[in-house]
Amino acid sequence: LSISPDLDRAFAEIVSQLRVLTGADRVSLALVTEDGEHFTLVALDPPDDAITVGSVVPITASAAATDVRQGRPHFTPDLGAEAHFPAERALYQAGFRSRLNVPLFFEGGVQGALNLASRRRNAFHQRHLEVLRPIADALAVAITNRRLLEETARQRDHLAALRKVDRAISETLDLSRIMEVVAEGIVTHLGFKAALVTFYDAEEDAFRPVATYPRGALLRRALDMLGLDPWSLSFHFDPEENPGYRNLLEGKPWIETSFAVFVHPIIPRPLADAVQRLYGTRCNISVPIRSQQRLLGTILAATEEETISEEIQQMLLTVADQAAMAIEKARLYEEVRRHAAILEEEVARRTAQLRAEKEQTEAILQNVADAIVITDVEGNIQYANPAFARLTGYSQEELIGQNTRLLNSKQVPDEVFQEMWSTILRGEVWHGEVINRRKDGSLYDADLTIVPLRDEEGKVVGFIGSQRDISQWKEVDRLKSQFISNVSHELRTPLTNIKLYLGLLHTAPPEHHAAYLAVLERETMRLERLIEDILDLSRLEAQVEYSPEPLVLSALIRDLLARFSSVAAARGLTLHAELPETVPLVRADRQQIIQAVSNLITNALNYTPAGGRVTVRVWAEGGMVCLSVSDTGIGIPPDEQPRIFERFFRGREVRQRGVPGTGLGLSIAQEIIHRHGGRIMVESQVGKGSTFTLYLPALVVREETAPVQEPALPSRKPEKGGWRLLVVDDDPRLLAGLSEWLISAGYQVWTARDGQEALERLEEARPHLIVSDVMMPRMDGFAFFEAVRSRPDGVSIPFIFLTARGERKTILKGKEMGAEDYLVKPFDPDELLTIVEARLRRYAEMKAAHEAEVIGLRERILTLLSHEFRTPLTYITAYSDMLAEGGTQLSDEEFQQMLQGIRRGSERLRR
Repeated sequence: LSISPDLDRAFAEIVSQLRVLTGADRVSLALVTEDGEHFTLVALDPPDDAITVGSVVPITASAAATDVRQGRPHFTPDLGAEAHFPAERALYQAGFRSRLNVPLFFEGGVQGALNLASRRRNAFHQRHLEVLRPIADALAVAITNRRLLEETARQRDHLAALRKVDRAISETLDLSRIMEVVAEGIVTHLGFKAALVTFYDAEEDAFRPVATYPRGALLRRALDMLGLDPWSLSFHFDPEENPGYRNLLEGKPWIETSFAVFVHPIIPRPLADAVQRLYGTRCNISVPIRSQQRLLGTILAATEEETISEEIQQMLLTVADQAAMAIEKARLYEEVRRHAAILEEEVARRTAQLRAEKEQTEAILQNVADAIVITDVEGNIQYANPAFARLTGYSQEELIGQNTRLLNSKQVPDEVFQEMWSTILRGEVWHGEVINRRKDGSLYDADLTIVPLRDEEGKVVGFIGSQRDISQWKEVDRLKSQFISNVSHELRTPLTNIKLYLGLLHTAPPEHHAAYLAVLERETMRLERLIEDILDLSRLEAQVEYSPEPLVLSALIRDLLARFSSVAAARGLTLHAELPETVPLVRADRQQIIQAVSNLITNALNYTPAGGRVTVRVWAEGGMVCLSVSDTGIGIPPDEQPRIFERFFRGREVRQRGVPGTGLGLSIAQEIIHRHGGRIMVESQVGKGSTFTLYLPALVVREETAPVQEPALPSRKPEKGGWRLLVVDDDPRLLAGLSEWLISAGYQVWTARDGQEALERLEEARPHLIVSDVMMPRMDGFAFFEAVRSRPDGVSIPFIFLTARGERKTILKGKEMGAEDYLVKPFDPDELLTIVEARLRRYAEMKAAHEAEVIGLRERILTLLSHEFRTPLTYITAYSDMLAEGGTQLSDEEFQQMLQGIRRGSERLRR
C-alpha cells in the first residue's frame, strides 16, 4: 500500500487476500471521511452490482458503528437481531447472517474499518480477530502514512503552483498582462475549469472583466451567446439582488454551485444554466483581490468538483494577494514613471518640439506640391523631396550627392547664374525664372526661389531651393502672344486694303468707283469671315453650345452636298458621293458636324482646278464611322502637312494663288472632331490632290432595351462617347469584359495587356483616364504609372489601380504615388463605373481650371473684338452699299461724307 501508485488496485488486492485468508463470504474496506461522519467504500470482494465502490454512507448509531468509532472491534453473530439498522438490514437482505468489523486505529484516531460478512451465523471468532487486528493496525499506519505523503505532495504541488503563478505575475508590470497570467495560472496550476478576473471601479460601483482563461470561459461564453463584448461592459451587482457579492465587498470568498445564481441578474438563468451544462462545471468560487482594505477586483473560478476545499480556497486567496501586490507594484511603477516623466518633462518637451518641427518640416517637404531641394554651399544636393524627383525625372536616390548643375539646360545666360550665386552667397534670397533639363532630356520652365541656410553664427552653410514647373503658364503666355499676333496679322491685311481703296476713292475718277467699292466689300466680307471663324473656334474651345444626338451620317452629308452642288458646277468640278445606308449611327452635334464637313468640302472646292473631282465617302471601320473628302487639287507639300491644322496657317501655293480664306477652317474642323472623341488625318501629294479623313465613334445601341439617357457630364467636356479610356490588364478575359462593360456605358476604350504595350498605345488613345492592373509582366502597374506621370501630357491623367492584393501597404503605395483610386478584385463593375464617372468629372473640372485663363482671355478678347469690329464693319458695309447704289448721282458733299464714314470705320478697325 505504501509504494503502490494505484491505491484503488492496492485496496482491492488487500480485501481479496483477506477473504481467502479468513474464509469470509465478503470483505470490504471503508475509510472515514474528513468530517468523521461518513464512510467511503474503497474496496469490495467479491464485487456486487448493488454496491458501488466510492459510495459514501453516513455512520449510523448501531452498536457496530459505535464500537468502530471508539476503536473497538465488533462481532455480530446474528445480523437478523440488528436488522432495524439500515446497513445491517441491507446485509441481512442480501443473505448474510453474521459480521465482523475491525477498526483501523492509529494514534487515537480511526482511519476506517475492515468489514467481513458470512452467510452463516456465528461464523467469526476470536481467532479471526487475532489474525485481523495486526493487519488492521498495519493498514491504519500505511493509510495514515500514505495520506501524509499525499498531503505533503499536494502541499508541495500547491506551493509549486503558487510559486509559478507568483513568478509569472512578477515577470511583468503591465496590468492587463498580470490579469491574464492570473487567470491562466488558476486554470493551469490550480486545476480549475475556467477563470475570470475583473477590476472593481469604486466610482461606478461596478466590475469590469479584464482577463479570462481559456478564451471560451464561462462568463465569456455566456456573453458571446448574448452577443455582448465583455471587454466593453461593466457589471453592477446590487447586494440586495445578489447577496453573495456582499462577501466580496467585505473581503470574503463566495462559493456557489449554481452559475446562474453567480451571474444573476446580468445573464438570464436559462442561458447561464446552458453554459454550466456545456462546460460541466459544478461549483463556482469568487475571491476578492484586496489591498489595504480596498477592493481592487475579483477572481471567479469554476470547477468540475462538487465542493471546493478550504485549502483550495486559501490558495485562491493567496493568488488574489499575489495579484493585489502585483497590481500595486505595477501602479507604483506607473507612478514612478509618471514622476520621472515630470522631472524629465522640460528636456523631453524641447526634444519633442524639435522632433515635431523636424517631422512637420519633413512631412511638408514630402507632400508639398513644389519641388524642394536642399544643397550645401557648393550646390551638392543633400535632400530632394518627391515633387522634385517627379519634376526632374530622377529618383531621390539618384539626386543625393549630385550637383544642381545636373539640371543645367544651357538655355540660360551665364550672367543669370552669376547674379544668382552672388546674391545667395551674400545671404540674400534670389528669385527668378530658369530653364532646366530633365533626366530624359526634355526642358521645362521653372519659377525658382533660393533661400540661404545659416548656422548659429550666421554663416551661410547651404541653400534650400523651391521651384515650380511653369511650362504650362509659359505656354499660356505664348498662346496669348501668338493669338494676338495672329489676329493682328490677319486683320491688318484687309484693313490695309480697305484704307488703300478708301484713299483711291478720293482721287480716282467716278468710273473706277464701282471696282474700288467691290474691293471694299470683298475685304469687309473677309473681315467678317475672319471674325466669325475666330468666334467659332473660341466657342468650340470653351465647350459651349454642344447638343449631341444620334445622327445618320450618310443622310446628313447627302443633304449637305446638295448645298454645294451648284458651287461645284459653277466652277466646273464634279462632286461625287459614296454614302451607304448601312453605316452605324454616331452621337454628335448636328450643326458642328455640318460645319466641320463644310470646311473640308469648301477647301476641296477652293483648291481644285476646273475639271477636277471632289469625292465624299462614308464607311464603318473597327467601331468607328469614317468620312473622307478627297480632291484632285493642288495638294499639300510634305513639309507643310504637319502644320496644316495650325490656326491661321495657309500654304505657300495657296497664298500665291490668292485663294480666299482665313486659315482657321481646318483648325475648327479638328477641334470639332476631337471634341466628339474622334480624330482627323490628312494624306496628300503635290499636284495630285488631298484626302482628309475623319473618324467618329459609332453609337452602340442595345436592341433588347430602350435607349437610356446618359447622365450629363460637366458642360465643359464631351458626352461619354467623347471620353477615351485606356484599360490595362494581363488577364485577357477580364480585359475583354471590362472593355465591353465600359463601351456599353458609352465610353471609347483602348486596351493593353501590360504597361509596355499601354505606353505604346498612349499616342493613339490619348486617354482621359487610365484603369490599370498592378501585377503584370514586362512592366507592372506602378512602373507604368511613373512612366505616364513623367510625360508632360500624362501629369493630370486620373489613374485607377486594379489588383488581387488588398494589403494595406500595397494600397498605400498606390495612393502615395498619386493614384486617384484603388479597387481590389473581385469588385462590382457598377462600382468601377461610378468611380470612373466621378474621376472624369473631377478631371474635367481640373482641366477646365487650367484652361480657364487661356479661354477666359480669348473670350474677353473675342467679345471685345466682336463688338469693336462689328460696329465699324457696319459703317463700312452700309456706306459702301450706299456708294454702290448712288454712284454718280451723289453730290460731292454726299460722296465725301460717305468716304469719311468708311475712313472712320477703317481707322477704328486699325486701332
